[in-house]
Amino acid sequence: MNTRTSHAAILVSAISAALTGQVAQAQEAETSLTLEEIVVTAQRREQDLQKVPIAITAYTAEQMEQMSLQNVGDVLDFAPNVSTASGPSGGGDAFFYIRGVGQVDNSVVVDPGVGVYIDEVYLGRLQGASLDLLDVERVEVLRGPQGTLFGRNTIGGAVNVTTADPGDEFGFRGRVIGGDRDRIDVQASVDLPVGDVAGFKVSAFSKQQDGWAENSYTGKTFGDVDDQGGRVKFVWEPSEAFTLKLAGDYAESSGSPINTNLVAFNALQ
Repeated sequence: MNTRTSHAAILVSAISAALTGQVAQAQEAETSLTLEEIVVTAQRREQDLQKVPIAITAYTAEQMEQMSLQNVGDVLDFAPNVSTASGPSGGGDAFFYIRGVGQVDNSVVVDPGVGVYIDEVYLGRLQGASLDLLDVERVEVLRGPQGTLFGRNTIGGAVNVTTADPGDEFGFRGRVIGGDRDRIDVQASVDLPVGDVAGFKVSAFSKQQDGWAENSYTGKTFGDVDDQGGRVKFVWEPSEAFTLKLAGDYAESSGSPINTNLVAFNALQ
């Protein structure tokens, strides 16, 4: 009788241990599959991406760095229902199309079909709106129309770019990239705290690369990259109820136009 009881106790203990191990494995698997929370401002306030009732695609700074993306146009190449074009002047212009709606004319008098915003400031023209991703915290692609929250020229949608705030401690970050056709990219940023409630972030970049197509008559190349730019951002947060942010951006592109070939001509039009 005692032997049977001890065997039964051993069997119950073994089953209990097996069940406990399965529960622990299930909890561990559930923990490993937990999605990282991504905070977006698609509705003009900070929200969890999973709780925003909008067709939105968001990329964080870590994701964009792992994907080796260089500008906003590179980010949109990976968003569904979105396409981009380089245009006649190269990759700095925002020829963005969301669900087929966009703008093909690069004239400065034509409004875009997809609005681009940087820190909630609207960029009214295509020229230079495909920003470099220097110290960019997040890029949100909002499928349109987005006129209710973002105003005019967003019938196709909006691209919302949020730059990084200054850090709480002094810090420096730099990166140098080299490649074919004498490519040299240099990026640098520094965080300068001012006391406990304010700070500056100063960033700068330079990109140089020879073009990929050559004019057989003049010997000059098409598609040269010669870009420089920078950003200064100041944040003052004396309390949780008040935050002041001031930022200034500068960008200049002096490269040559990309190579264009005439493939057809209709004399009747």
